[in-house]
Amino acid sequence: MNNPQNPAHQMNASCILLAAGKGSRMGIPKWKLEMPDGESFLQYLTRSYTGCGISPVVVTNSRDALAVQSECQPEVKIAINPSPDKGRFFSLICGVKQIRADTPCFIQNIDNPIFCIGILEHMLEKIPFFDVVLPEHKGKGGHPVLLSPDALRKIATFPPPYPVLRDYLATMNTCRIAVDNPAVLLNINTPEAYSQFRATP
Repeated sequence: MNNPQNPAHQMNASCILLAAGKGSRMGIPKWKLEMPDGESFLQYLTRSYTGCGISPVVVTNSRDALAVQSECQPEVKIAINPSPDKGRFFSLICGVKQIRADTPCFIQNIDNPIFCIGILEHMLEKIPFFDVVLPEHKGKGGHPVLLSPDALRKIATFPPPYPVLRDYLATMNTCRIAVDNPAVLLNINTPEAYSQFRATP
């Protein structure tokens, strides 16, 4: 999980990492959480996505934008979310403003530290026929989520009040890809889950 291998070609896609939450339950912003090898979630995910040619990679953030930028590769963009209390849907809108309109985009929460090139490539093969593509393990939907250009345009112009992102995506034409990797279900949103993650070899 910690050592993505670069494919022979660049992926024609962008990526938005949602990292505007306060991380109040964790005690620190979740982008600062560390992989078992000590690399932060932020560094791991931005390095992994940029390393396989996905561009642009955008990180949404609210109050820590300068600190976030200092830990990212120079080509990573920061999208300021002035109102994180409006939820992930609004945070996604902030990120969509900084990506290309004609390519699909991977959406990933910063507390879902999973990256697998093989899964991403399989998702990209399916996206021309769907609005949403996501991996699933044993019937449970996982991460990241891949959105088509048409889905991104609809989200970018959606008026307030904003819906719950997961509920909105559930209304779209979706392809779920069964995978053997249980890491797609990772969700590090409690101190207990984080301790268990850090203890995993």
